[in-house]
Amino acid sequence: MALSLLLLSACQMPDKRPPAAAEACANAQPADKTMCIYTREMYTRVTANFFDYDHYLGQQCDVTIEYSSVYQRYNVIRTQGNEALCLKTWQVIGTAEDLPPPPTNYSKGVVLSFRPAKG
Repeated sequence: MALSLLLLSACQMPDKRPPAAAEACANAQPADKTMCIYTREMYTRVTANFFDYDHYLGQQCDVTIEYSSVYQRYNVIRTQGNEALCLKTWQVIGTAEDLPPPPTNYSKGVVLSFRPAKG
């Protein structure tokens, strides 16, 4: 369950040149490295589709997602935090078409944390 509740701590809008997911996860334990890379890639791609991310500075939203292999899309199953940011995040995840599929060791209920801040 801990793996499925992996949180991105101190998530911020990526700088102009954020570290590659593999580089950022270099110190992760081998069992967690794949999930770390996947979670960072999801965060990067969601925020890339989030054109007004700066509008939500100082707010926070934790989004629990699951992957539908039937539809090859993500479903938001829970949000917690600022209502406006959570609604926008839900919309972005629901409409983004370039999100990576989960790793094979994926379990339902991955949490992505969004906390827009000045970079």
